[in-house]
Amino acid sequence: MSAFEKFNVNMSMIESRPTKVEAWQYAFYVDVQGHIRDFNVEKAVALLKEHSLFVRILGSYPEAL
Repeated sequence: MSAFEKFNVNMSMIESRPTKVEAWQYAFYVDVQGHIRDFNVEKAVALLKEHSLFVRILGSYPEAL
């Protein structure tokens, strides 16, 4: 999760769940402030992908005006 800190992306929620694939293996769900096309969010996710086995973006919504 240091990828978000490095690029100053605020995590508003983090949750972990067992994967049910292997004992002591967990999936993490994270909500962050910003859109996937925001420079800092894009860079943070790219760094996260370099250090993770699996990353999936479930949704990204533009900020309301």
